[in-house]
Parts: sequence; C-alpha cells; structure tokens
Amino acid sequence: MEEEITSGSRLVELNEHNSDNKMKDTVDLKNNELNEDNVENEKEETRKVEDKVEDPCVGMLFGSIDDIMEYFIRYGNKKGFAVAKRTSRKGNDGEVESLTVACNHAGKQKIKASNALKAQPQSKTGCKAHFNMIRCLNGWILKSMELDHNHGLSPGKTRFYKCNRVLKPHVKRQLELNAKAGIKMNKNFNSLVVEAGGHENLPFLEKDCRNHIDKVKRLELGEGDAVAMNKYFLKMQANYSNFFYMMDFAEDGEDTNTFRWLFESWLTCMSRVPPSAIITDQDKAMKKVIQIVFPKARHRWCLWHILKKIPEKFKGYREYKSIKFCLNNVVYDSLTKEEFEERWGRFIEKYHLESHEWLLELYNERYYWVPTFVKDTFWAGMSTTQRTESINAFFDGYVHHQTTLKEFVEQYDKALAKNVVNENTEDFNSFQSSIPCFTHYAMEKQFQSVYTIAKYKEFQKELLGKVCCNFSSCKEDGVISEYEIREDGAFGENSQHATFLVYFNKDTNEVNCNCRFFEFRGILCRHQIMVLFHMKIDQVPNKYILKRWSKNIKRSHTKVRINYDNRLVKPETQRFDKMYKVFNEVADLAVDSEDKCEKVVA
Repeated sequence: MEEEITSGSRLVELNEHNSDNKMKDTVDLKNNELNEDNVENEKEETRKVEDKVEDPCVGMLFGSIDDIMEYFIRYGNKKGFAVAKRTSRKGNDGEVESLTVACNHAGKQKIKASNALKAQPQSKTGCKAHFNMIRCLNGWILKSMELDHNHGLSPGKTRFYKCNRVLKPHVKRQLELNAKAGIKMNKNFNSLVVEAGGHENLPFLEKDCRNHIDKVKRLELGEGDAVAMNKYFLKMQANYSNFFYMMDFAEDGEDTNTFRWLFESWLTCMSRVPPSAIITDQDKAMKKVIQIVFPKARHRWCLWHILKKIPEKFKGYREYKSIKFCLNNVVYDSLTKEEFEERWGRFIEKYHLESHEWLLELYNERYYWVPTFVKDTFWAGMSTTQRTESINAFFDGYVHHQTTLKEFVEQYDKALAKNVVNENTEDFNSFQSSIPCFTHYAMEKQFQSVYTIAKYKEFQKELLGKVCCNFSSCKEDGVISEYEIREDGAFGENSQHATFLVYFNKDTNEVNCNCRFFEFRGILCRHQIMVLFHMKIDQVPNKYILKRWSKNIKRSHTKVRINYDNRLVKPETQRFDKMYKVFNEVADLAVDSEDKCEKVVA
C-alpha cells in the first residue's frame, strides 16, 4: 500500500515536473515569438523613422534647390504622389529667384485628333497641388502651397514614379562592371534583386538599369563607328610605337575594291609576307581579291557554311532526309579525289539532281571546300567541318551579333587579355605536369618531352588508334617501300574499313600517308606510326615534330602590347575603385562579428 502511494506520489511529482517543463517551453516559445515580433517591429519602426518626414507649412526654409527637391520627393513618397519642377524664373542676376514644385499629374493631356485611335496612356489630370518657393537671404522659403489632389494617392506604388527611382553611385558602378564582364542585363539586375531581398526593396526598376548602361555606352562611344575607331587607333599608336593601323573612309559597303584595300593593308602590316592558307565563306568578291593579292595562298571555304544550306535547298524534296544523309557521306567519307568523283556521280544519278543549280555550282568549285581536295595543305588543326570555332572561342562572352565596330575594338583588348592569361596558364601546366606514357616506345617519350599537353594527347590518340590497323601488303622499289594499311572503322556508307597507302624512305626515314592527316593537322597519323614502329624507328625525323606545338615556345600573341589595363579611365572612376577596394577590405575584417559589423555600419 505504501509502495503504491509512493509510486503515486512520484507520478504526481513527475507529472507536475513535466507540466512545469511544458509551461516553461510554452513561455519560452512565446518569448521567442515575442522577440521575433519585437525584432520585426523594431525594423518596421526603424523604417518608419527613416521614412518620416514632416508635413510642409508656409515659411519653411531650405538651403538649396536640391534640398527642396529632396524634401518634396520624400514627402510625396509618404503621401502617395510624385513631384516635378513645374516653373522657375530668373532674376536680373541670372540666378533662379522663384520655383514651383508641382504634382506630376499637373497639366493637361496632349491628345491629337489624328491620333485618337492610337492614343497613348496619359498621366496628366490637371492636378492643382503645388508648392511655390522664392529665394531669400538665407536660401529658399515656402511662400504658398496647394495640398488638394484631383486623383488617387497610393504610398505603396510611389516607388514606380520616375523621381523615386534612383540609382546610387555604387549601384551604377556594379552595373557597369557587370556589363563590362559580359553579364546580360537580366542577370545583372537579378543579382541586385537577390542582394536587396526582393523587387519591392529596390528603389529602381530594370528599365532604369538598362537606360543607365545605354547612356554610359553613348557617352563612351558618342561618335560614329569610323571616328571612334580612328580615335582608338590614334591613342594606341601614341602609347605603343609599334602599333600599326590603316583606315579608309567610304560611304558605300564592302566590295572588291574594299577587300583589295583591306588585304593589301594587312600585307603591309605583315612586312609583305603573305599567308599560306586562308579560310572564308563563299563571298565572290573576297575570292576574286584573294587570287590577286595572295596568288600563292591556298584558299578554302568554310564547309559548315555550305552544308548548313542543305535544309534550305532540299526542304521541298520528298526524300530530303535521305538526300542529306547521302550528301554528307559523299563529302566526309571520300578518302581520295577519285573516290569523291565516283560517289558524287552516283549520288546525283540516284536522286536525279543533274539540273540542280546549287549542286552544280558546288561541284565546279569542289577544289575550295571538299575535305579530300583541301587536306594536302596545312591548316594548323582547323578542321574542314568547323565554321569559326577558334574565332568564336576567342571572342566568346565579349562580342555578339549586335556588337558595333566601335564596341568591338574595345572588346578585342579584353578578349586578347583573356587569351594571354589562358596561354600562360597552359604554359605553366605543361611546365609543371605531364601526361604519362602508356607504351614503352621511345617515340612516345620523344613527343611527351617536347609537346604541350593538348598536342601530346592528340598524338596519343593516334598512337592508340594503331590497334585498329593491320598490314595488308608491302611493295619495295629501291629505297621506297609502299605499305597498304587496312583500318577497321566506320568509313563510307556500306563498308566498315578503309585502306591507306603509306610510303617509307629508308634513307631519310620519311614516311607519307595518303590520308594526309599530318599535312592537314600537323600530327603523325596512326598509319605512319604503324610503319615507323614496323621499321623500328625510335626517334622520328625533326620534320614531324612541329615547333608550333612545342611547350617551350613563347606564343606571339602573348608578346603583343595591348590596352586592356585601361589606364586612361576617368579620374572619378579611379577614385571610386580605390575606395571600393578599401571598403571591401574593411567589410572582410568585420564580417565575423556582430559587434564589429554594427561599429562599421555606424
């Protein structure tokens, strides 16, 4: 009985203890909620204090016109309307002696009868609310006013009024920096929204940001394209004595004479040393001029620009998909000129395209674009299928289809600066690290020690591809041996293999393949590698190790003096950048402590 009573007593004590804990938890929870409410209330009160502005009264004094406008913008923001300078009058001394600040709904609507059906929204309601200011000895005094409005007022919407949409200097700077970095306006503005905690906390709209950037561009590049470029080139030549430029002003567009002037000017810049190879689109004017100015250069058309026209030329054909597939096979999979001629003939006959003008013109110009016709020339790794990948990569993020010429010359500096950094980074990577060899051959070690990482990987790819190759036959004629190498793979429409001819000179150790991979890309092909291994050649002749792929070469474009450091920026911009850097450093010091943070803010 005593045990039951004792147990019962303990249960009561336990329940009372739990009850006390629950009450304590409830009180703590309520206290926390009250504390959170207090914090929010404090924030709201702080905001109200910051927004608090006394009502105007006759006799109020102001120090300047700027003070007048600041006060009435705040007052209008509080009441739910916007203000603007309505009228002003100058005295005999030429200084403003009276000023009227009015509601922005003042004035009459301007609607022309001819535009009645296309009327634009009007904000003028003839509102009489206004404030008359006159100049006095101590500044300005509110002489009279009218407070009644004839339209609705909405404090919650005042942030949309133009007078309340203000971009502070640091916001403008952030917008400008992001714009220079190539960040589009929508992302640029969204970063400000996130930082502010929502659109409603920003005192401006995306439109204001866009207008500011447009204004900056107009101020920086106020002249026409030609004038702006000329000034830029003059500045570059003044800074760097070796900077070369030529300009010609003309009203008409580009034609044969224009291209001739351009190419001859370029030739002058290059000390009359012409290019060995040129890639362009199918522009007839350029083709004609290249034959005149660079008669020994190998001119090639961009295959991508040609084949992208297939949908346009054949979209009405019932067998469009089959035609596209077959044409691509003829172009890409013909390993020799003779094979292309045979396949092209079968393709034309199969689809009855003998009278197709576009195809007839392409066939007549096959020397300029078909891969098997252009692979005898060295193209520094630029594939027949690429359009302008290297150019796109060079300018990626700096120019777009709406970039003007005057913007281009500035962005070019930035793109060149980026590529200098990339080049130096790759040089460092090749210097301090290497890709391990995956064979015991001395030849692989030879390329590993000389080539950059990127080019060594290309050699390794061909070395690995050797496993797909087999000897078919061998013929010897004096010091020259002819090998037939059969490679298994996807070649042509119906076959899964291809045969290549490789010629080896026993006296010079030179090896040539009819795939022309080395001539085209500057890397030994798998067929050449296979014959060299077969002949037990450990070290390849120097002609097969191109200096341009060496990791010890200092690339020419990294020596070019460029203007991307932009030393001639405006003084106020230099001062802003200087202060901004220091402010950031102070913020970094105080960010780890609430107490430090409050002191910095104060």
